[in-house]
Amino acid sequence: MPAVWAPLAAYFADGRVEVKSVDLWETLAPGCWEWAQQFCRELSQMPPARRYLLGYSMGGRLALHAVLYRPELWAGAIIVAADPGVSDLAERVACLRRDRIWGQRFLTEPWAQVLADWDAQGIFGGRPNPVPRDCGQLRRALICQAFYAYSKGFQADLRPALTRLPQPSILYVTGAADSKYTAIGAQLAVACSTVRHAAISSAGHRVPWETPTAFYQQVEKFIQS
Repeated sequence: MPAVWAPLAAYFADGRVEVKSVDLWETLAPGCWEWAQQFCRELSQMPPARRYLLGYSMGGRLALHAVLYRPELWAGAIIVAADPGVSDLAERVACLRRDRIWGQRFLTEPWAQVLADWDAQGIFGGRPNPVPRDCGQLRRALICQAFYAYSKGFQADLRPALTRLPQPSILYVTGAADSKYTAIGAQLAVACSTVRHAAISSAGHRVPWETPTAFYQQVEKFIQS
């Protein structure tokens, strides 16, 4: 939900950066590229500005598509623990199967159970979710659709395109305790001239909310640079 970025907006409340949150559930598209096209089209109709795109996890994957689709729109991008995609067909099929199952669970099961199982996934390293959830605002049907439409099973591997990307600069942020995405960040930093990787100590997968001050400082440092 957009509200999860309110602390970031508060950090920049003095006006040095204006933070605008996008409601992914209100901008649902048939796929990642369709979302990027829709998002960039709306943005290109607005007055020119120095823009930085920030996305976490699924939002980070959508952000990568937007950066690749219209790189000239962005002064930079901050991508947090987002998968650039997989090339192995069997792995993509497995991703699609998992996402279909999760989508159906979010559509039909009691919130308490499905959210408990979601938080228990290995990627979160046993760390509790630090962000308060208002289940009354969660929209089951749209979440189910997003699991399917934006599944990594449908997503192309973006690494080759990222290696050829001349602009903008990308800050890829992970928690040092998140071994999977920290490894991805290190690989992208080596392969892609525009990517810099920052691994924040004491953080896992949910970096912006587990170590907010350190994360905000990385964002501000990147924008100032």
